[in-house]
Amino acid sequence: MKIPVHYVDRPGFTSEYLSEKSPVVEVQIGYVSQAGPKLKTVRALIDTGADDIFVDESVLIECGCPVASDRTSVRSAHGTKDHAVYEAFINFPAAQLGLRTQVISSDYAPGERSYQAVFGTRFLELGVLVIDPNGESYFTVGPQKDKP
Repeated sequence: MKIPVHYVDRPGFTSEYLSEKSPVVEVQIGYVSQAGPKLKTVRALIDTGADDIFVDESVLIECGCPVASDRTSVRSAHGTKDHAVYEAFINFPAAQLGLRTQVISSDYAPGERSYQAVFGTRFLELGVLVIDPNGESYFTVGPQKDKP
């Protein structure tokens, strides 16, 4: 199952070079309850330097995602900050794949980024990322391997 990776310009900055664009996947993020799903289509940055899955908190609130019982501290170049952890459902329409997981909230200012989520290594461990600037870039979800 291939999930296409697209390259998008950063807000306020247009370039013809892929190295200056953001690699993103289109996903649906939200919550699925007995009343049915409430999902929002968003772009998620593929970030090999991030450890976890981060989602704009306004998306999580809009979709009714419940807050998990714990918070987590996230360290970045901007310092350390506590973030709420939410229960969420991530749907990959291109791969007909859904995933229930916990995500860490982030607060992205509107128009500041070309994406509303960041998928780090916790996501990348689910498969294989292929970045081919001259061809097709994609993420494949594969069978899970046992860790040594």
